[in-house]
Order: sequence, then C-alpha cells, then structure tokens
Amino acid sequence: SPSTYFARYLTIQKDVATNFYTSYTDTGRLLDDYKIDLYNVAAYAQYEVQATEALRVVGGLRYDRVQYNFANNLSGSQTTKKAAQNTVYNIVAPKLGLTYALGETQGLYANFSTGFQPPETSSLYSSRQTIALKQANFTNYEAGGWLALLGRKLYADFSVYQMEGRNEIVSILQADNTTQSENVGATRHQGVEYSLTYAPVSEVNFRFSGTNARHTYVEYSEVVQLKTRDYAGNRMLNAPTWIANGEVFYKPRFVPGARVGLEWQHIGAYYTNTANTKQYGGYDLLNLRLGYRLPQPSLRGLEVWANVVNLTNELYASIVTSNQYGTTYQASAPHTYTLGVGYTFAGKAKE
Repeated sequence: SPSTYFARYLTIQKDVATNFYTSYTDTGRLLDDYKIDLYNVAAYAQYEVQATEALRVVGGLRYDRVQYNFANNLSGSQTTKKAAQNTVYNIVAPKLGLTYALGETQGLYANFSTGFQPPETSSLYSSRQTIALKQANFTNYEAGGWLALLGRKLYADFSVYQMEGRNEIVSILQADNTTQSENVGATRHQGVEYSLTYAPVSEVNFRFSGTNARHTYVEYSEVVQLKTRDYAGNRMLNAPTWIANGEVFYKPRFVPGARVGLEWQHIGAYYTNTANTKQYGGYDLLNLRLGYRLPQPSLRGLEVWANVVNLTNELYASIVTSNQYGTTYQASAPHTYTLGVGYTFAGKAKE
C-alpha cells in the first residue's frame, strides 16, 4: 500500500510573559517529503487437538515479511536521508495454547506466544530521526481462567501475564521539545487482567474490565548532559499501573429499540520521564451513549445514536512527557458531541 508524507518548517511565536505559544508562520521550507510503498506478506498455520475430553491443545506458527520501499523527494542538503532505500523485516512467531474445562461454566487456560513490531515509517524515515531503529521482539506468557455464575447472568475472566521485550521502541522527549525514537535493550511487562459482566435482568447490563501492571526497563541507558544514566529497574514512562473501564447499559422495555449507557474510563498515575522523578496523576472520564433502533417494519435495521464524550468536561492530557528542561502536555478535547446513523442491510436486526 503506498503512502506519502511531507512536513514543513514553522517559525513559532511565544509570549515569554505568559509562557504560551501565540502563533506560527509557515516558512515554506520542507523538512520531509517522501513516498513509501509497503509490502506485507504473512502465512499462518495452526493445529488443534482434543487431547482429552477436558483438555484442548492448539499450536500455531506465523511468518511475516514486511518491506518498506522508501523514495525521497528531497536531495542534497535538504535532507539527512538517502534518495531511496528498501528496509525488510522478517519474523517467525510460534504459539502454543492449552485450555482445560472444569465443567460447562468454568475453565483454565495457558498461552505462550512470540511477536514483533517493526518501526513506524514516521520514525524510521523522518529527517529528525538520527538513531537507527531495529524491530522490537516480544515473548509472552499468560495463564488465566473463566467462570459463570447465577445461571450465567454473571461472567468473569482473569489472567496473569509476563511479557519480555527486546529492542522495544520508545519515544524520548528532546531538549528542543521534539521527540526521538529509540530502542530499549530489554523491557519487562507483568500484570493481571480481569473483566466482569453482569446482567441481572434483560434490560440492564453491567460491565467492568481492568488491568494492573508493572512495566520496567531491564536494560536501558541514556546520555544526559554528557553523562550516561543507567535506568535498569526503573518504571517505563507513560505506562500507567492501573487502567480500567466500566459501563452500565439500560434498554427500557417500554421503549423497544432504545438504549442508554454511561461509561467510566480510568487512566492511573504514571511516570513522565525515564528517571522516574516526575509523575502525572492520570484522569477519569465519563461518557454518555444513547441509541435507538427503529422498530417499524419498513425501517427495521435503521439506528440513530448520540454520544457525549468527556461528559463532565474534564481538563486532562492524553500524553505527558518530561525531560530536564520541562514537561510537555498533549491536551485532550473538552466534552465532545457526536451524532450517527447506521443501517443493517443483511439479516434481522437484534434488539
């Protein structure tokens, strides 16, 4: 799939008294101007066997080949990149899974898998990117279970996991407030994941899910003010220890096709720098979701909905990063209203 990208230099005006950026001027000079053709070939094989009445074993093997063909429209002193280059990533990823049923309403499972992540083209070929990037590789171990109670009205599942990363790609804030992507020697991600759904009656549904995790650098160092700082054992930046999401839905019987939902989103506190000296407290959001599927036979399948995201108009930042020169906040939108219309063409629409 082809894609193009260009970026121009801007001159920024700043009010030093208030410390706010007030305006900018487009210089017309290009920072980047390139085209990329992406080729991705994948093959996957899986074998499943019912070892016993309760035990099921699944094995899989996946091969991926990702190729970027880069063509630079800038030349000479205009760019730091070559006129053209091809970058290829290959990975063979095995997977093994076990599932053991403890009856019709409960069971256990365990999984082992590997994976990879190639660098994004915006990082790989940007003129601002001065560090060569490698593909990231991951090894994941997971075990968990599920349980249904109260006549299947209550359903819960849980898991514990550990993922080992090698050459994981992170974004580091520079002194000039630009970012630079770098490979981390080794990382470790450990945590628990859980979800709970409860439908006491057909009109009401509760859902809650979350993860509590610890993300750490195992091998990583940076050069800060001409000194090498070893951050092995530190928490990874922008990695909350708790992420949660809950929702309650109501479908009134006296208004067939209508639904009202209130959603809660939580992002916990996290470190904003690799030295673990600065933190952001996270945020909580409420979202309101309304929908109505028209019951008339001639209009069946037609649905309208309205959402209010950030219902209480919270002031928060989606990403916060810090360095020795200060902290950068990426402010998120205030309360946002969306309206939509959908239509189901095939089959009978479900209430």
